[in-house]
Amino acid sequence: MNRVRRKACPYCLIVGLLLLASPVRAAGSEENASPIVFSLVILAILLAVGVQALFWSYQNRYRGGKKFLAYAAANPIVRLVGVTVAVIFIVSAFAPNPWTDNPHQQAEYAQIRGLPTRAALAYRRILDEYPRLPEYHYKYVSAYCRKGAWRNTSSVLYDPDPLMSPFPYYQRLLRSRDKYFNDLARLGLGIMDYYQFMRNLSRERLLEINDTTLAYRNLFLGMIAEGFGELGTANRYYRQEFKYGGDREKAVLGLVRMKMSYDRDDLPGVYALMTDPRYGPYVPEAFKRYYYVKEGKLQAYFASVGKEWWDGASLIGWGGAGLGLLIWIIFLQRVDIFRAPKWGLITGAVVSGALFSFVALPLYDVLAYELNFELTGDFGHDFLYCVFGIGMVEETVKMAPLLLIVLVQGKNMRPLDYVLYGSMSALGFAFVENISYLDDASVSIIHGRVLITVVFHMFATSTVAFGMVLGRFRYPKYRIPLFIGFFFLAALLHGVYDFWLVTPQLNGFYFLAYVVFVYATFQFAAYINNCLNNSPVFKGKIVLNPGHLAQFLLIALVGVLLFEYVALSFAYGPTVGNMELANSMGMGSFLMFFVVLNLSYIDVVQGEWFPVRFWNFSNRANYNAVIGQEIELVPSGPESILARTLPAQGEVIARLKVNSNNRYFLVEFGEPVDFFGARLRFVLIRARTRDEIVEPGHRMEVALVAFRDREALIRTHKRREDFRLLDYAILK
Repeated sequence: MNRVRRKACPYCLIVGLLLLASPVRAAGSEENASPIVFSLVILAILLAVGVQALFWSYQNRYRGGKKFLAYAAANPIVRLVGVTVAVIFIVSAFAPNPWTDNPHQQAEYAQIRGLPTRAALAYRRILDEYPRLPEYHYKYVSAYCRKGAWRNTSSVLYDPDPLMSPFPYYQRLLRSRDKYFNDLARLGLGIMDYYQFMRNLSRERLLEINDTTLAYRNLFLGMIAEGFGELGTANRYYRQEFKYGGDREKAVLGLVRMKMSYDRDDLPGVYALMTDPRYGPYVPEAFKRYYYVKEGKLQAYFASVGKEWWDGASLIGWGGAGLGLLIWIIFLQRVDIFRAPKWGLITGAVVSGALFSFVALPLYDVLAYELNFELTGDFGHDFLYCVFGIGMVEETVKMAPLLLIVLVQGKNMRPLDYVLYGSMSALGFAFVENISYLDDASVSIIHGRVLITVVFHMFATSTVAFGMVLGRFRYPKYRIPLFIGFFFLAALLHGVYDFWLVTPQLNGFYFLAYVVFVYATFQFAAYINNCLNNSPVFKGKIVLNPGHLAQFLLIALVGVLLFEYVALSFAYGPTVGNMELANSMGMGSFLMFFVVLNLSYIDVVQGEWFPVRFWNFSNRANYNAVIGQEIELVPSGPESILARTLPAQGEVIARLKVNSNNRYFLVEFGEPVDFFGARLRFVLIRARTRDEIVEPGHRMEVALVAFRDREALIRTHKRREDFRLLDYAILK
C-alpha cells in the first residue's frame, strides 16, 4: 500500500499545483468551468506522461554522462514548455488590464464571448455614469433579454437573475420628475415588452414617449408595425429612426427586408435604397449580393464581396491567418525531401487558391437565391446541403488551381506534386476564409482555425489529388473513374465534417466533427507517404526525420496558441487572455497531439503503397534512422559460416520491401566481399526478430540476404527464389 501511495503522490501534486496555478477561475454564472477543468486534466495527463517518457528515454536510450535534470533541460519540448510559461508570466505582469476597472471593456469582452448576463451587468454600471444616453439603455435591455447580438437560447425572456432585472430600475426612472428619464423608462420597458412578445403593450409604452425623436423608439415601433403587416407605417417609422440617429443599420435592414419578404421581390426598390447616398452605406452586403445575382451584374457582385471581406478584416486576423499559411507551407516543403521547392508554382497555387475562393460565394448565392437550396433545419436536407452545397462547391473551387497546374506541367508532375499543389491551393482558400472569420471579436479561434480548419481543407483537396495520383501512377486504365470517385469522396467527407458543426439541432454532437478530423490527419499523412514512396526521383540516402518534423509542428502550433494569447491579452487584458488560454489548452492540446503525432509519422519505403489508414497507432519508431550510416558486420560467433568472410564495412543506402516485410535495408560494401565464391558489392539486411528496429549505435543480430540482380529489387512483385539467406551476423 505504501508503494501505491508514493506512486500516486506525484500525480496528486501535479493536479494540485495546476489547480493553484490556473490563470483564472470561472467568474459569473454564465462562465462554464468545464473547459478549464478539462484543460487542467489534459495538461496533468500530458505532464505526467511527458515526465515518464523523458525518464524512460534517459534510462534506456541516453548514453551520455549528463544527470537527468541537465538531460531534461536540453530537451526541446522541455524548453518549449519553459518558453510558454515565461510568455504567460511576462504578459500577465506587463500587459494592461482594464478588465476590473472599465465596464466598457467588460461589455465588449462579454459580447465577444456571448455572455449577455455579464454584459448586462457592465451596461448597468455604464448607465450609472451615463444615464441619459439611450444607446446604453438599448444595449442594457438587449443584453439582459439575450436579443440582438446575443445568443438567444429561448423563445421567451431568459431571466438568469431576478435581482438584476431592469424592471425595478425603469420603475424608479418612471417616477422621476425629469420627463426625459420618464421617456427613457418607457423606452426600456417597451423594449422589454417587445422581447417578451407582448407587442401591443410594447407599442402602448413606446407611443407614450413624449420625445418622438428619441433614438430606438421608432425602430421598435417599426418592427412592431412590420410584424402586424402594417408595412406603410413600418416604412415611416424606420425612416424616422434613420433620421433621428438610433440604430440606423437595423432601420435600413427593416426597409430592405420589407421589399424582399411578404411574397415581394421589389428589386427596383432595393436598388433605390442601395443607390441612395443616405441609406446605401447601411444596406447589408447580403442584400446587395442578392440584387446583383438576380440582375446578373457580376462585376458589381465581386466588388461587393471584396468590400465586405476587406472591411471585415483586422490586423490580428491578418497576422493569425498569415502565420497559419506560413506554418503549413513550411511543413509541406519539409516533407518534400526529394526535390528543391519550385516557389513560382507554389506561389501561383496559393495565390490562385486565394483568388478562386471568392468564386465560392456566388455559387452559394446562386444555390440559395435561384434554387432555394440552403440550410432549413431538416436533417436529411441539411446533410445533402453540407455535401453538395458546401463540400462539392468548395472542393470544386480548390481543385481549379491544381487542374491548371496539371495542364501546364503535364508529364513533369511527380506523385507528391499533386498533393503538394492541391494543398497549396487549399492553403490560399483557407487564408482568405480565415481573414473573414478572424476579426477583432474572434481572436480566440485563431488556433482552432490554424489547427483544424486549415488541415481539413488540405486533406479534402488532397483526397481528390490522390485520386489523380492513383489514376496516373498505379491504375492508368481507371484515371477518370478514380478522379470522379475521389472528388465525390472529398465532398462527402467535407460535408460530413461540416454537418456536425452547422446544424443547430446537433450542437451536442459537435465532437463527431473532431472524430472525422482525427481520421483526416491519419489519411492526409498516408497520401503524402504513398506519394513519397513512389516518387520517380527516389533517392535512398535522403530520409525524412519524423522526430524533427514533429518538433517543428509542435513548436509552430504552440507558437500559434501563444500568438493568440498575446493578442487577446493586449487587446482585452491578461485576465481575458488567461481565461481563453485556460479554455483552449484542453481541446487544443488534445487535437494538437493527433496533428503532430499523425502528420509527422511518414515512414518512407521505396515502391510501397500504404492502404487506407482508419487508425494507426503502431510502433512510431524512425525505421529509416540507419540509412546513410556506416556500419560493420561481424560474425555472430566462431561457428558461423561467415566467420571467414566477415568482418566487412559498408553503408546503409536504402530501405526496401521484400514480400510483406518493409524493413529490409540495402548495404553497399566499400569493396566487394566474397560470399561462398560470389563477390558481392550489395546485400540486404533485416533484423532477425521482426519487431526489432535496426538502429545505429546498437549491437544487434541481423540476417544477411543476397539477391539475384537489380531487377529482383525493383520488381513490384518480388519472387522468393530471387533472394537467399546467407546467415546471421552482428551489426555494429
